[in-house]
Amino acid sequence: MRHVVDGTATVGTAAITAIKENLTAAQETLTGLAPHLKVAKWALLAVTLTGVGVMVWARIEDRRRGVR
Repeated sequence: MRHVVDGTATVGTAAITAIKENLTAAQETLTGLAPHLKVAKWALLAVTLTGVGVMVWARIEDRRRGVR
């Protein structure tokens, strides 16, 4: 039974080490992308507002034509 516990602890330690390495790599990648993410935030906001505007315009047109 002791061998099973030792094996589980070894696997757990290896998994934690692998997770830490992957998180470090992800953090480095995201740090490099930070300036681009600010631009992407504003671009997404612009696309969203444009979509809302098109939807409102379509509803107004439908009502004017008597479709809805």
